[in-house]
Formats: sequence, structure tokens, C-alpha cells
Amino acid sequence: RRQEEALKNRERQLEEKKEKILQKAHEQARDILQEAKDTADQAISDLRKSGSRGNMAELEKTRSGLRDKVSKKEKKLQKKKEQAPARGKLRPEDLHIGDKVRVISMGLTGTVTGEPRDGKVKVQCGIMNSQVRIDDLLLIHEDAFGNPTAIQSSRSSMKKAFAASEGRTARQLDFSQVQSVSPELNLLGMTTDDAVRELDKYLDDARVSHLESVRIVHGKGTGALRNAVHQYLRRQKWVKSFRLGDFGEGDAGVTIVRLK
Repeated sequence: RRQEEALKNRERQLEEKKEKILQKAHEQARDILQEAKDTADQAISDLRKSGSRGNMAELEKTRSGLRDKVSKKEKKLQKKKEQAPARGKLRPEDLHIGDKVRVISMGLTGTVTGEPRDGKVKVQCGIMNSQVRIDDLLLIHEDAFGNPTAIQSSRSSMKKAFAASEGRTARQLDFSQVQSVSPELNLLGMTTDDAVRELDKYLDDARVSHLESVRIVHGKGTGALRNAVHQYLRRQKWVKSFRLGDFGEGDAGVTIVRLK
């Protein structure tokens, strides 16, 4: 009887270990795709600054494809998370300032920096301090997720591959895994095409940073920039709602966007 229980425990432990390995593999794949998209973003930004249009259309197409792949990978991760058996779901009272946690959706480790409130808590990941849903967190201890150098080596290989394709060294590329995202984007003075490209990238970053609401400054003028922004927002299924600014927020010169 005792031997049978021991075998069942061993089987359960192996199954849990397998789940963790698969989860980590999915997260690494998503991180690699995200870095590839960041590389395309940087290349587009460099071309724009230099005034050269170059192969902008091709880069935009590549970036769009990578963004779709990242989105699909995130959906798969979320689905696996929802299908996984609940094992000790975190409650607000389980979290304290200074606790080390894993942000599941972002694949990042951070530190709790505020008291839980309304189902969320502030978590510091690198230079980014964001409000994160408690159900998107795992309370961890040192080395609970294995050796981080294995993840880093995958990212390092990806950086070298992209650097080689651009004829540059990996050191010359800026891969910021965690960004500090402002809650406001200023599009004043841009053409509608450039503004939409900038907005597209900005909202990607805002979603990753778990921002719930952002302010887009497009000015009043002829209304062309505002219309382009609103047309873009209407096509995005992860935009919960948007509206023109109220008195004191910038009136018709700004748009307030709420993200899902």
C-alpha cells in the first residue's frame, strides 16, 4: 500500500515537472518572438530617423507578422494557464511587500512593492513598476523556476542571429526586456502614417506593461490625425473603449484609451 502511494506521488511530481518545462519552453519561444519584433521596431525607428524610407514596407510586414505570432503564443499560454489544475491560487492576504513573484503572462520575475487592492498589486520588474492582477502571479522562492542562465542563453543566441543579419554585433543592439512605458503618447507634428505606426508600437508596449488607460495626444487641427487614430483603434479587439478628452484632459486634442 505504502509503495503504491509512493509511486503515485512520484508520478504526480514528474507530471508537474513536465508541465513546468513545457510552460518555460512556451515562455522562451514567446520572449524570442517579442525580441524579434523589438528588433524590427528598432530598424524601422532607425530608418525613420535617418530620413530613408528604405525597405520600410517589408519591415512593417515583418513586424506585423511577428506581432501576430507573439499574440498567438500569448493566447496559447493563457489557454494552458486556464486549463491547468488550480494549485493553491494566490489570495490578497498571501502577498506582502518584498515578496518575490512570477508574472505569468509576461514571463518575468519581480518584487511586490505595494499592498494588494481590488484584485491587483504593484510589482517591480526591473525598471518597470506595474499594477498586476493577483491571478497572474505565482509566489516563488529562489530557484523555484530553475536556472535563469538557460533562458538567457536562448536570448543571447537570438540577439546574435539578428545582429548577424544586420551586419552588426549583438552589443550594438538594444534589447530592453523591460521598458518603462509612459501613460501618454504625443503624436503632434507626425504624418498620419507615421502616427499610426508609432501608436501601434506604443499600444503593444502599453499592453505588455499592463496599463489600463493611456492618453493619446493628436491635437485638434484639421482632424486628420485624430480620425486616423480613431480608425486604428476601432480595428483593435484589445481596445476596450476610447473617447475624446474631457475639459481639463485636453478636450478634442486628446483621446483617452482603455485597454482590455
